[in-house]
Amino acid sequence: MVPVHCHTLQKMAGVGGRAVQAQPIHWGDTCTPWDLIYGILKMADSTQAVWYLADGQPAEVAALQSVWYTGSVTRMNTVRIHARHTEWPTELEVEVWCSRVGASSWDMSQILRRRGVDGATLAEVVTTMVSVDASLTKAVPLPNTDRVRTLVNPPVFAVPRAARAPPGDAPGSAMHRGAPSFSFERRVALVDTDAFGHVNNAKWSFLGCEAVHEACAGGWLGADTDPKALLSSVTSVRLDYVGQLTPKQSYCCTVTSDAASKGEAPTSVVCHFASSGGDPICTVYFDTQAYPAHTASL
Repeated sequence: MVPVHCHTLQKMAGVGGRAVQAQPIHWGDTCTPWDLIYGILKMADSTQAVWYLADGQPAEVAALQSVWYTGSVTRMNTVRIHARHTEWPTELEVEVWCSRVGASSWDMSQILRRRGVDGATLAEVVTTMVSVDASLTKAVPLPNTDRVRTLVNPPVFAVPRAARAPPGDAPGSAMHRGAPSFSFERRVALVDTDAFGHVNNAKWSFLGCEAVHEACAGGWLGADTDPKALLSSVTSVRLDYVGQLTPKQSYCCTVTSDAASKGEAPTSVVCHFASSGGDPICTVYFDTQAYPAHTASL
């Protein structure tokens, strides 16, 4: 999906505390399953502005938009995907709203729909943002949260509070405790980083997909498991993003799955990334279970 910056947004309309906007898609945004996941995450970031800048929003929302644009980091994304990368159209309708406000963090919910008569839901996203200081590492209080809380609507789906906690028991997290794991080491490339000089949440999805490929090549996700086929069947992706890496830094990735043994294709995979010193950086969760999709505007 095409990254859209605040100054290039089309005219938007607020609908009951939510905002809706048309969004074009290019072939390169959906040509592979990893491009689709990355594109959804980039859209989840850039189109938050649709809600912040919607007609009639109070000044407190503009203040939150300023925090988002200049003083925040993405803490977590949870994505549910309802159409494979080969099934996406060339234009979407994006509905976005604020679904939680805390002391220093807030959640944004989004529904990505096919434009047209059927309006089929293609993906849903809940993103947790954290207000931070100039170091991008220390949380700071949000301004005027009481007024913004009056504009909150229910999330597109529930995200357990526990999912917002740092993944403390890595490698692999408790999801697959005791399961065999596959590990490898890499260095961060310049092209893995963004304008802030670190690996951002969307780029971590690329590294997670690459980790699935590495584990498949090593035979740890089934002897005959094709990584593209596995990633094409993914219906949910969650990124717990708790640290930072910059170019030339080394990291270790540990991959676990729910496969009972070698040779069995998994239905869920966890890729845990840690610094060379063992500090958790990001955990990417993939699963293939079916989730219900919203069929109409909330």
